[in-house]
Amino acid sequence: NSHKAVHRAIDYEIERLTDLLEEDEDGTSRMPADFKQSTRGWNDERGESYLMREKEDAHDYRYFPCPDLLPIRTQPLLQKVRPLMPERPHEVASRFEKDFGMTPYDAIVLSSDRGLANYFEATLSATLPGKKVANFIINNLLGKLNEENMRIEDCPVKPQALQGLLALLEDGTLASNQATEVFAVLYEHPDKPAKNIADELGFKKANASELDTLVDSAIENNPQEVEAVKSGNEKLINFLVGQVMREAATKPNPKQVTDLLRAKLLG
Repeated sequence: NSHKAVHRAIDYEIERLTDLLEEDEDGTSRMPADFKQSTRGWNDERGESYLMREKEDAHDYRYFPCPDLLPIRTQPLLQKVRPLMPERPHEVASRFEKDFGMTPYDAIVLSSDRGLANYFEATLSATLPGKKVANFIINNLLGKLNEENMRIEDCPVKPQALQGLLALLEDGTLASNQATEVFAVLYEHPDKPAKNIADELGFKKANASELDTLVDSAIENNPQEVEAVKSGNEKLINFLVGQVMREAATKPNPKQVTDLLRAKLLG
């Protein structure tokens, strides 16, 4: 007479039947020789099921085909209908895992809503790895939408706009934390290209020769830290990165600076 009672009855029957199907230590079956199919009731006060009646098979229930109903051949109908069916959520999730190498959790999140799955696929491009697109949508975009109690269909940032932001992240113009800053502005000004926002915030890909000069200068001006890095204290690379970032006219990607310093100091 309640959902909870049904749950309790199912749990009890799982244990009861498991116990019957298992064997004793000497290999003797616990299943009674006269075990029959049965209909059982549930006593919620005692927390156990009880036998109501026994049935041998379907004929005991007096099942028989109705002579007035013609047989229906369903196979041709299924073959006709299957191509017309939309992709189901579990199929979308499986495809996302296979095609984009994303985790089962990410695939389930993106496939749980048709609009969200469509948004994800519209954001993809030939140069953007699907897994990175999925990570940004789940960790950044959905977080913002949840704050605003907004559906993906009402998201002010269109897939093409997000695609432009992620392209800057992928080509190294932006670091992850910089991309987050650009996204915050993009969300408030969705008609402004992500590149323009990045430029206004000073996030520009540094010229290779300019960056090389800045790194050389940081190495020359901080001999003690350089020696410490070469001696194994790699944490001080962060200090040198800070020196380069402070002197740069723009705000280059810290990863670019770190990689260049590592190459020069650690080979």
